[in-house]
Parts: sequence; structure tokens; C-alpha cells
Amino acid sequence: MGDIFSIMSSSLVSLFICLAVGYICRKKHILSREITGGLSSLLIMVTLPCTIFISFQREFSSELLIESVWVFIISVITNFFAMFMGWVFTRLFKKLTIDQKRLWIFALTFSNTGYMGLPVINAIYGAEGLIFCAMVSAAFNFMAYTVGIRIISKEKKKMDWRAIVFNPPLIASVIAIICFVLSAVPPAPVNNGIKFLSDMTTPLAMLIIGSMLAKSDITRVFTDKLLYIPMAARLIVLPLIALYVLKPFVTNPVMLGVCVILTGMPVATITPIFAERYGSDTDYASKIVFATTVLCLATTPLISLLL
Repeated sequence: MGDIFSIMSSSLVSLFICLAVGYICRKKHILSREITGGLSSLLIMVTLPCTIFISFQREFSSELLIESVWVFIISVITNFFAMFMGWVFTRLFKKLTIDQKRLWIFALTFSNTGYMGLPVINAIYGAEGLIFCAMVSAAFNFMAYTVGIRIISKEKKKMDWRAIVFNPPLIASVIAIICFVLSAVPPAPVNNGIKFLSDMTTPLAMLIIGSMLAKSDITRVFTDKLLYIPMAARLIVLPLIALYVLKPFVTNPVMLGVCVILTGMPVATITPIFAERYGSDTDYASKIVFATTVLCLATTPLISLLL
């Protein structure tokens, strides 16, 4: 328990340094919106799939494969439960606009499993944790481009099956699982190249988050008192529920830790992107992402004390 807290606290400090560099670079115009967008594409299309592929390079274990499938199922169930919680909250607070209600539900349903979750899990649990993280990300992508679009859109949109099927991290997960089952490994030069690209994921993700946060007005983020409700639910209530529901049944401490920690990650960075694309309140979405990202630096180590 204490070891996890110590490792996580130390890791978050290291990650925060990378985040701060990204924030400063955006403020000093070293990073622009276009460059940040390009780096995001590089992360999603190249380095993250490489990280997922490398994480599955280990001796085949039927137990690990079964646990990975269970992590996917648990993630989907967790997302639906969080969605229901968001729906309940929006019924309790009548002052919210339609856009804010949609964003509350979306924010509670989808956590930042990629940009923030993957570096944190990698720092704490290493390769085994990344396998489970990849399954959570697969569930995230499936849910975000199906149910997520329905939540945030003002109009009924068709599910974007192309975005789901041709999603690079999902494709990498399928290929990695096949190689894992067959115990197949690419030739050393190829594998080393994939590993080099994989090593870029963590610092690149934190630089991108820092650059994105630099767009927000810090003085306005924490003045909206109602905003603290979805923030508390996202960062504290949901991971605590996940912990106490899963702990009696999940015997693998790494599997349990990944599920709980990723449930307590900040609101997904795609929230303002989806808000802009589907005609919702992008400013409000950005505030939720910024606030939860900053506060998770304190709440995540505290949650780890209970593991």
C-alpha cells in the first residue's frame, strides 16, 4: 500500500514536470495549436499503438488473457454505471443548461485512460499494467464512438463504425493479442524500432496535456461551484465505488489497481473535441478537463493508499 503511494507520488511529480514543460512551451508559443494537434495525431496513430504492442510481448498465459477480457468487460460496465450516475446528477440540478447536462454525463462516463492513464499505469505497474490499460482503452474507444456521440450530440448521430474499426490503438490491441497467443515476436531490429517509438508515449502525452491546459483561463476554472460536483464524482466517488465493488472478486492486485486508478483519472481530453464537433459548449468542456487534470495530481495518490 505504502509502496504504491510512494511510487505513484514520485511518478506523478515526474509526469507533472513534463506537463509543466508543455504548458510553458504553449505559453511561450514554442508549441502552437497546429503543432499540438500534430503531436496528438502522432501519439494516437503511432506511439500509443507501439506501446500497446510492446506491452503484450511476454510469455503466453491463459490466465492473463482471461483477466484481460474481464478488464474489458469491467470497463464497459463501469462506463455504463458512470453514465447512469451522470444522468441522475443532471436530474437533481435544474439550473444546468442542456449542453452542461450532456457534458456532465459525458465527463463522468469517460476518463482520460490514454493521455494521462497510460503514463501513470506504466510508471506504477510496468508492462503487465499496460496490458490491462490497453483493454480499458479498447473499451473506451468502443464506447466513446458509439454511446459517447449519442450523449454529447444535440442531434441523433449515427454510430461512427469506421472510427471504431479503423482505430489504431484498437488495431494494435488485436494484433498484439494475436502475437501474444501465438508467442510471436518481430525480428530484433523491427522490435527495437517499435520499442523506441513506444518510449516516446509517456513524455509526449504529458507535453500534449500541458499544451492543451495552457489554453484555459485558470482564474475562471475553479469559480463555478457546480463544477465541483462532477469533479468529485469523477476523481473520488467513482474510483471508491470501483474499489469496494471489485476488491472482493479481483485477486490480481495489478488488475485491481489498473481498474481503480483508471476509473479515477481526469475527464477525457476528447471531451472539448467532441463538444466542438457536435455543437456543445467547448469552453465548459475545457474547464472540466483542466480542473480534473490538475486535481487528480492530489486525488490519485490518495486513492492508491486504499489499494
